[in-house]
Amino acid sequence: MSLRGRIPTPRPELALLEPYRPCQIEGIGARLHANESRWAVPSSVKRAVRRAAGKVALYPDSSSAPLRTAVSSRLGVSAECIVTGAGADALVDMLARAFGGPGRPVVDCPPTFGMYRFYSVLAGSPVVDAPRRDDFSIDPCGVVAAATACGAAMVFLCSPNNPDGSVIRREVVEDLLALPALIVLD
Repeated sequence: MSLRGRIPTPRPELALLEPYRPCQIEGIGARLHANESRWAVPSSVKRAVRRAAGKVALYPDSSSAPLRTAVSSRLGVSAECIVTGAGADALVDMLARAFGGPGRPVVDCPPTFGMYRFYSVLAGSPVVDAPRRDDFSIDPCGVVAAATACGAAMVFLCSPNNPDGSVIRREVVEDLLALPALIVLD
């Protein structure tokens, strides 16, 4: 059987994705989106990295069992309830694919980390905006209204927010937990 001429086309909504453009904040001297610091790495950290480098010869445990066990012990939560990933991007991607998808809207609170929208669209989720206020704080009423109107499967909240570093107050997060959606606090 020949597959010639049967190359699938990507989903049309992927054409709506805009390239990621990190926000630069004047006077900071570091690219915060890349976890860069303007301070030098302490020599004690450099020495620890050099010592550990000689021990790295095998692929790491893909289930991160030792880490999940340590976090489980610290938090008093079953290790089966803990997921690890290679950074926030990988975890956001997993969440978008596991809980999002066509007909499963996601609420995003821009301006914020652009990968929430990127991975949600990639998973096929419609993305509904609940914009932040002028001071970059979350508008809880706006989030509730957006999530309720679209029947959101998931709401992404970034705290501290990228790009401005604003923090969501605990009581705001607790109030939003009443929504019938997965609340992702990054």
